[in-house]
Amino acid sequence: MENILMIRKKVVDRRFFYGFCGLLLSSLGLFAGQALASDPLSVTESAAKKLTDSLTADKAIIKQQPEHVERLVETILLPIFDDQLISKLVLGEYWTSATAEQQAAFVKGFQKILIRTYASAFAAYDGQEITFKKPIYDKSNKKALVHSEIKQRNAPPIVVSYKLRLKNEQWLVYDAEIEGVGVVKSYRSQFIDEIRQKGFEQMVAGLPG
Repeated sequence: MENILMIRKKVVDRRFFYGFCGLLLSSLGLFAGQALASDPLSVTESAAKKLTDSLTADKAIIKQQPEHVERLVETILLPIFDDQLISKLVLGEYWTSATAEQQAAFVKGFQKILIRTYASAFAAYDGQEITFKKPIYDKSNKKALVHSEIKQRNAPPIVVSYKLRLKNEQWLVYDAEIEGVGVVKSYRSQFIDEIRQKGFEQMVAGLPG
């Protein structure tokens, strides 16, 4: 939990928001896979633009109902994330040893955590400009890396990188890095430690319902 809290504090303190975790992703059923854009850049860039436009347009609503940011994140960002792969990467070896019911319970609970994490970061959005670079593909052309920069007033830009894979003709995000800090890696450390201390069932039971 400490790693994630440190990321969240850093994000909010620097008025940073996830363009996908968060894409996150954005970036993040959990991630229904409705992103039909033709390439990784379109997926990440269009989702970020739609979300930031909504945050700007709904500023008055958000002031009265802060939880509205969570609804926007869930509606706009989460569909571009690969739920199964993210959960599998986070749990590592524990994913394969878990039952189908345990896997489903983890995915459902992990969804709530990601929504809240991204929402707390996006709540700090105040019109910062985001720029995206052309995707870098692997040799198979089925995985890609998209770098983006969030412009800051009187501060260096924040670099956010999205990892995507081609699944059923859709480009979906399966990880994001914020200034070199991987979201999947940070969550993996948290959950693996908790499983070792409490066991898988207790870890899942402690997830948001």
